[in-house]
Amino acid sequence: MQIGDIIAQLRKKLGWTQAYLAEGICSVSYLSKIENNVIVPNQETVFHLLKKLGHDIDNLVIFSEKEKEIQKKLNIWNEVMTRRQMDKIESLYVALRSDVKSVFLNLDLINLFEVLSVRYFIIKRDLENVTMLLNHLQRNMNRFSANTLYHYYQNLGTYYMWQEEHEKALKSYEQAKVIALEFKIEDAQLDSLLANLHSRLFHVSHALLYAEKAKRSFSESLNYVRLIDVLIILGINQQQLRFYEESLESYQRALQIIDMTHSEEKRAMVYHNIAYTYYRMGEYAQAESMYLKSIEARQTGENERKANTYYYLSKVYEAMGDFKKARDVIDQAFTLLTEQKEMEMVRYLLLFQRYKLSENIKPDQIKQIEEEIIVYFRHRKLWQYVYDCAEFLSKVYRRQVRRSKVIKMQQIQIDALKQMKQFG
Repeated sequence: MQIGDIIAQLRKKLGWTQAYLAEGICSVSYLSKIENNVIVPNQETVFHLLKKLGHDIDNLVIFSEKEKEIQKKLNIWNEVMTRRQMDKIESLYVALRSDVKSVFLNLDLINLFEVLSVRYFIIKRDLENVTMLLNHLQRNMNRFSANTLYHYYQNLGTYYMWQEEHEKALKSYEQAKVIALEFKIEDAQLDSLLANLHSRLFHVSHALLYAEKAKRSFSESLNYVRLIDVLIILGINQQQLRFYEESLESYQRALQIIDMTHSEEKRAMVYHNIAYTYYRMGEYAQAESMYLKSIEARQTGENERKANTYYYLSKVYEAMGDFKKARDVIDQAFTLLTEQKEMEMVRYLLLFQRYKLSENIKPDQIKQIEEEIIVYFRHRKLWQYVYDCAEFLSKVYRRQVRRSKVIKMQQIQIDALKQMKQFG
């Protein structure tokens, strides 16, 4: 922050006009040039202006050093959030919340703290504070520096991911990427976020591209927690391309890091994805074994993820021809669900699997798949699930000799395939 900015902000904080501050010290036009950093004022003028404002040069030197210290602390805070070091995340937030009060003149530091606080509250799953901060920050965006604006768009994208608004998330991340390219900001965090988003949207090639970039960066910085995440994303998308051996290698590398770092919360997820790769390979016994290990490794409170694993285990039993077991695990999964919106997707998956496994599917169940479940998955742009539902209904309608319905479901399948191949 330059001296002109400081003088202008001190004057405005006191509610003074330029004419009042300049009186007896310099002309109003000279003060205007100082405040707009058009000229470098002489020391005597600065001394008298600051004295009238209730400050002196020595205070400003201390103030400048404090700004540097806070900027450094903000960078550290952002890094520990990337590394998911929860104890440090909390303590730094408390310290910074107090520190920024001492640099009330530096709006960019305050804005950056608030933008990074959005990320902090997302990690804390505090939707109320995230929403409040984003509404406040949106009104001040025109004052953001490039660095602050970059983090704003990145965290806005993460907020949209949390709310499962994937198209808005992609737009925000792309805006962050434009700023990063223009101002040469290198950040593996953005690459990993883009990899995760493209993976969820079944944009396989994009997911692999960003995951590889993030993997290199996290490996070099020894950020093992995030390295596990991108190895999982790599494994998922390698499997999508039927690169099964490469997929299993990515997951085995992730398990090695988990063993080394004791990151047990990731183990169940890796087991789940290894199981799915075996399922795709037709190795159903190994798939069953790994899904059961995943369920056993799930921690307390992970009911949604455990229910999701039961859904995929049911598909294994279905492929093995053991329909009783397939139905039993779906029933087990339903006992884990609540009415929370976060569990809506898993609930629809389980309903679809239950109806598919029923010996005599009822008309109202067929109607629910077509008019509710497919609509939900299309809205969420979960094209693989849209395809699966439409494929199943196409077979049902073919048995019922409902030609127009068969054609409609086949068109939905074609549309879903086009969406998956658009970026994949």
